[in-house]
Amino acid sequence: MKLLGTEFVYEAYDMDKLLKPVCRGDYNEKCRYCETYRKNWKQERIPCEKKGIKRQNIQRGCHKLAEICQDLGMPMKMLTWDCDVEGDWAEHVKGVDDYLYGLEQKKKESS
Repeated sequence: MKLLGTEFVYEAYDMDKLLKPVCRGDYNEKCRYCETYRKNWKQERIPCEKKGIKRQNIQRGCHKLAEICQDLGMPMKMLTWDCDVEGDWAEHVKGVDDYLYGLEQKKKESS
């Protein structure tokens, strides 16, 4: 990366890296077959194993990128946005493209 002229790396993977690993019956079409799908997940905080695994895998990839940059002596920053008070994704704006688009729309509205 350095040899190609890269001076700084921003990790801006979508906010699934901070996905809340709780059941809401919304992970995929197989949710309806899960034993917790029938529980009152609107009132309780029930862990979702599938979301937990997805979050761990994405975070492992983000950390691997950080390791690579550190080994290369390349400065980097992990970007997050749309987080709740617990530091998890608030589930409004998922990708950095959506985030940047929202900022641009706010600029236009205020002009």
